[in-house]
Amino acid sequence: MGKIYSIGNKHGHGAAGSSGILGTNTNWQNLTTQVDLNSILKGVNSVGEFNLSNNVKKYEIIETKEDLLALSCAWYRIRTSEYKRNNPTAYVNITSLLSDDLFGYVEEQDRQKANEIRDYYSKKILMLTLKEITLTNFRQDLKDYIHGSNNKFTEKIVPLVYRLPEFYAYDVEFENMKSDLVREVKSEPRDFYRMVAKSTKVTLYPVKCFKKDTKRIKCLEYWFRDNTNVGYVVVLDTNNPLQGLWDREFSKNSLEFTTNLHPKCRDDFQYFQLTQYIIS
Repeated sequence: MGKIYSIGNKHGHGAAGSSGILGTNTNWQNLTTQVDLNSILKGVNSVGEFNLSNNVKKYEIIETKEDLLALSCAWYRIRTSEYKRNNPTAYVNITSLLSDDLFGYVEEQDRQKANEIRDYYSKKILMLTLKEITLTNFRQDLKDYIHGSNNKFTEKIVPLVYRLPEFYAYDVEFENMKSDLVREVKSEPRDFYRMVAKSTKVTLYPVKCFKKDTKRIKCLEYWFRDNTNVGYVVVLDTNNPLQGLWDREFSKNSLEFTTNLHPKCRDDFQYFQLTQYIIS
């Protein structure tokens, strides 16, 4: 289901242009050869012997017959839905997005979901750029991917694409929650970040609980609002033994806290995080 393209680049040219990346050899500076995936896995050097140096770089591009993001959407669907409960061992041979068995699970709904995800993040990154919000390394990689080829990619992007349907589900729910909250507490960020409070009393109303699972952060977010619809969050580690207690408290209509408040900002959304809190 896949091919690998191995690209040699002499004198630092040809790596980013279209004439060398996908097998078009337009001048002597580009050394480009299509390499069969099985040959790579067997260690066969189909490119020929050459020494890598500052003047010669080697890139490997994988090509699949199916959209990589559609493959990811298919795997996300069958491992997180009713399908998994009804077919617990149906896809035991799937170990990566490039597993041959996964291609047979891709349906039109997965291709449509992949296009939906691309459109969402394309618009989101455009808005961040227009607001002059600096892109993180993750978002820069995401931007490069969603504006690139659907089925030709480097190996390093595969882990990002694997998690993308999960991140999308979280981001859409988070955006929906934010729509009912105040996005800007203070127009001047410096004034907002001065609003640190210690041992203050607040009455908060539960809004939504999220599970966040990224490479760096694995936690539960319990989101609240006050009577002016400003957002507040309590963050718990996913292994916190108090999770059951928190779930019970979160089901109440309101909670009284004595807590420290720390101003936080996620993109253009200002909110407060609670620490060292006591529930009355």
